[in-house]
Amino acid sequence: MKHLISICVLLIFTVCCNTRHTQRTSADPDDTITFISQLIDITNGIPYYQSDDFYAFITEPDTKNIDSLYKASFKVSVEPFVNIHDTTVVDTIYTFTYRENKIVIYKSRYKDLLVQFDVTDSMFEINGNISPGISKDYFTKKFNIDHLSQDTVDIGNLERTDVARFYFRNSTLVRIRIEPYLD
Repeated sequence: MKHLISICVLLIFTVCCNTRHTQRTSADPDDTITFISQLIDITNGIPYYQSDDFYAFITEPDTKNIDSLYKASFKVSVEPFVNIHDTTVVDTIYTFTYRENKIVIYKSRYKDLLVQFDVTDSMFEINGNISPGISKDYFTKKFNIDHLSQDTVDIGNLERTDVARFYFRNSTLVRIRIEPYLD
């Protein structure tokens, strides 16, 4: 019995580790969501594409929906934070971590705001199957980008207040980092 349990645990561990950075060419055969994007400029070798469609569609995690959005055993840390607009109010900063993944949410009295979304696991999908593990070709098709030779690309709104940075290695998306502008 112990031998059978050991084999099952080893098999589960092997499958989990092998699927973590497996390249996907298409997340879903019925995936038809694409975003209109336009190259605005290239700064320090990083192209910046404007895609208001991408940000209009995004579902931001908050403290209530994070468990339903991502099936992960998060380690949660909670830190009080004095509101900069009203110093009599103490808000809360929640930091959710899982492996090398980190999601930080600022919880005010009325709203939860995404502070940071920095992920490397394919389970963290955003906007129509964009997640680490997809191929660069799939990514460029999703954003209607003709050619992307760089391994880092920014997609954001015109004001550059909402920007997502995507990192590729060997033509595979390996990391997504979002740090929206907050006032």
